[in-house]
Amino acid sequence: MINWSLVLIDGTVLSLLIVPIVIFSFLRRPRIWLGDFPDDIAASTDPITPEEKSLAAKVGLSVVAVMLVVLALSSARFGFESGFFWAALHTFLVFQFFNIVDISMDWVMLWRIDPADPPIPGTANAPGWTNYSFHFWASVKGSVIGLPFAAIAAGLGWLAVTYL
Repeated sequence: MINWSLVLIDGTVLSLLIVPIVIFSFLRRPRIWLGDFPDDIAASTDPITPEEKSLAAKVGLSVVAVMLVVLALSSARFGFESGFFWAALHTFLVFQFFNIVDISMDWVMLWRIDPADPPIPGTANAPGWTNYSFHFWASVKGSVIGLPFAAIAAGLGWLAVTYL
């Protein structure tokens, strides 16, 4: 029932839209991502400022919005002829495609960052800069969060197909 080529295409589209947002924002303002790193990195630097919190919320909201729209459109493209379960499963698999891209991106960034000269001042030699397992477990949590998120996105896709 799953259209794997559609999963790959839509997962690629999702990744191509979100990855630049993440990379650009990390390169310009890495501190807005402190909440997505191991605690020792955040503990090694000044607390996040209100301006950084606001920017982090805006970037996070834009990522979630792009994800919801792309996943809803993906479920609509897949169709609901086979039932909502299959459309939601398709949407979850597209989400998982991005999740794999995300952890790969995290690991490549960790591999490229010099722990002695990291992009966030005050965090030099923090063990978190080499903590690949932290990002693995974050990806596992993302998979769990992806289940209801995919169902919501598929529901939005169904609403769009039904009422638009």
